[in-house]
Amino acid sequence: MVEISIAGPEDTHGIRAVQYRSWLANTANEGRSFDGANKMRSVSSRHGKSKLKNDVRCSRNNSLPGSETVVAKVNQKVVGFCTVVRGSEQNSLAEIYIIPAFQGKKIGRRLWDSARQFIDQNNDTTVALLRLNTPAKRFYEGLGFAETGVSWEGENLKNEDGTTVIEMMLRA
Repeated sequence: MVEISIAGPEDTHGIRAVQYRSWLANTANEGRSFDGANKMRSVSSRHGKSKLKNDVRCSRNNSLPGSETVVAKVNQKVVGFCTVVRGSEQNSLAEIYIIPAFQGKKIGRRLWDSARQFIDQNNDTTVALLRLNTPAKRFYEGLGFAETGVSWEGENLKNEDGTTVIEMMLRA
């Protein structure tokens, strides 16, 4: 049975593991390498669980004002998570990741439905994703998001390999 709850510091390592495994699976499917996953593994092994727990504690104490993360757990193991940011004029679905073995089981939708309670329903909500990530694009479209026509590319972006990032929006 999948349980959805607000993330706590004890979930940090599980969240990072889900993110890492999802990145590896998605980039392998797209035929690209993703240096960010390797950097994450390196940071995790250098700093250990105490550093990661502190990162979540800090993020929950307003390093990202208005943010909240919810997790999906099976047998007390994190299998997915969703982070949203409540903005005064616009919300952001900052990230949502599900371990590949649990994708396609409506967990992403349940995470989104739970996380939505923390954002302003009167504001639009945006999400940014790699243009090549067609499974994610289809998922967001299923939630009601649509492409805005805004895109970015280059070295100053979150992605490190020069691929294009697109914006999608869910209207209030």
